[in-house]
Formats: sequence, C-alpha cells, structure tokens
Amino acid sequence: MKRLAFCVLWSIGVFVASPQYSWAQSEGAAKPSPKQEQILKELVDEVRQLRLEVRRMTANVYRAQTMIERLRMQQEIVNRLTIELSKVRVQLADLKSERVGLKAKAAEIEKKYEVGSLPESEVNAVKATIEQLNQREPNLTEREYQLAGELNVERGNLEELNRRLDQIERELLTSSKVEEDKPGKKGP
Repeated sequence: MKRLAFCVLWSIGVFVASPQYSWAQSEGAAKPSPKQEQILKELVDEVRQLRLEVRRMTANVYRAQTMIERLRMQQEIVNRLTIELSKVRVQLADLKSERVGLKAKAAEIEKKYEVGSLPESEVNAVKATIEQLNQREPNLTEREYQLAGELNVERGNLEELNRRLDQIERELLTSSKVEEDKPGKKGP
C-alpha cells in the first residue's frame, strides 16, 4: 500500500515536472498530448481507487475497534457472572455442610434436653437455625440456576462476538491478499 502510494505520487511529480507539458496560462499554451492525457486519466483513476481503499480500510478498522471494545465488555460480564456463580456455589456448599453439622448437634442437644441438662431454649435455637438454613437453600439454589443460565447466554454472546471478530479479520486478510495478487502489482 505504501509502495503504491509512493508510485502514484512519484508519477504525478514526474508528470508535473515534465518539460513537454506547459502550465502557462497564455493563449499559445500547448495542449497535452493524448499520451499525457491518458497518463493523467490513469493517475486520477488510481487516486480514486486509493481513496476508496482507504475508506474501506478505515471502515474495517472502525468495525474491528468497535468489536474489540464490545468483546472486552462482554468478557467483563462473563467474568462477573462466573465470580458471582462461584460465590453462590460456595455459599450452598457451606450451607449444606453447616446443616449436616447442626443436625448432628441437634440430636446431641435433644438427648441432653431429655436428660434435663439443657434448657428447651437451646433445642429451639438449634432447630430454628436448621429451619433458616432449610429456607435459604431453595433461594440459593434458584439463584445458582439463574446465574448459570445468564452465564450460558453471555458466554454464547461472547462466542458470537469472537466469531464476528474472526470474520472481520478474514475479510481484512482476504482483501489484502486480493490486493497483493492483482496483476501489475508488486508484492512487498
């Protein structure tokens, strides 16, 4: 691309500096020869093609930058949901292990209550704690399923953005490959 732009600018410079073409504004000024007109037309066409290519490349760069930013934001969402889901799963595991321990403790406390060595309030307190854990578990389980569903959706969105970014990359590579393979063009 740089070589092409250099060649175009060099050609324009040679054409302008050519002694055969007069830039004078007098009535007797010579008209450019048909060959010079053809060269000028080719140069103008090449400049137009370069302008179109620059526009296309600018649009592709903008699309890629936008896609990368969206990808970054989506990755942050996936990371946040993954952390939140992990926390809920840890809370569920802690709740289940705490409930198992409290049930064993409740059996001990009831035996001591039946013997008369503990007041009824301690038995009721352990039973109330177990009941609270039983009530929290469905909420945490529901939250776990909700987060897992959201995480799956957001991971799907992330994968879609990755596919679209890959598509843009393939388009850029294809267009640059087509440019290199055009007849009359020199490779890098």
